[in-house]
Amino acid sequence: MPANGAQTPPERRRGRGRTAALLMAPLALSFVVPLVGPLVSLASPVMARSLAPTVWPERRPQAWLGAAAFMAVWLPVLLRLFLPFGLGVFSLIIPSEHWWLLLPLCGPSTSITFVLPSVAALTVYAGGSVASVRRGQTVLWPLAALIGTYTYSVTILLLEATDLGGFIC
Repeated sequence: MPANGAQTPPERRRGRGRTAALLMAPLALSFVVPLVGPLVSLASPVMARSLAPTVWPERRPQAWLGAAAFMAVWLPVLLRLFLPFGLGVFSLIIPSEHWWLLLPLCGPSTSITFVLPSVAALTVYAGGSVASVRRGQTVLWPLAALIGTYTYSVTILLLEATDLGGFIC
């Protein structure tokens, strides 16, 4: 560290990486932990308000960024739960296979049905989040959450189509 106490660029990047991981953690938990994960993910707007200036110092993101990331994950489920017949043709393209994480009334029939979709969604979400921090573009964070949601749903559908997994109700 220099004599005047200023951080060198690698130290600053390392600190931004830790802060970014802390910022992304609530939504990451929502893909893994049933019932508790969605409640923890409610912290995203609050954490975005306080931590985002450290992660994206050149931008001034507000709480809307965390709210957008939260809605990217949970709005499709809420629409599917509360408007099951009102969506028409859009119900075919709205990912909602992760509804059981919000209301765990059913559960995966095999461990692969629990692990594989979560790992796929977290990989996509983490990759998009890292790209968001490295490129300095805040909009990539909610977009990564949305694409992670689609990845989770597509993985579940593929597992069901190949008879490798499903849900027990």
